[in-house]
Amino acid sequence: MSIKMINIAIPDDEKLPDIIHTFSPKENFMMLKIGSICLNEGRNYVANLSQEEIYKKIKDESKSEIDKIEMNLMVQREMSKQMEDKLSKMYEGMYEGQIEQANKQTERLESTIISLKEKIKSYESENADFVK
Repeated sequence: MSIKMINIAIPDDEKLPDIIHTFSPKENFMMLKIGSICLNEGRNYVANLSQEEIYKKIKDESKSEIDKIEMNLMVQREMSKQMEDKLSKMYEGMYEGQIEQANKQTERLESTIISLKEKIKSYESENADFVK
């Protein structure tokens, strides 16, 4: 079996475990292969976790904005309903007053008609000679 020599850089302040000096070339390869796979999976997990966290944050912010908009919409609907009720009562009061005035005027006109009819009858009876 032939052997490849590789140089691996590590931080200067780190110390290699003593057991590494007891590994065979095949064990060194397995250690590097398994370690590389584990580190790659860890990076992918962290990257996916970060994407999930970003997605969750965006989702939560969107939900918060949607909740605010829905709350504003509910408030506006309630205010609109209250305004509509106030306007309805105001116009109702105005129309009731106008209807009441119209009814009073109708009563006055009816009494005027009655009195005028009575006057006409009295004129007719007083002037019966001229009417014939």
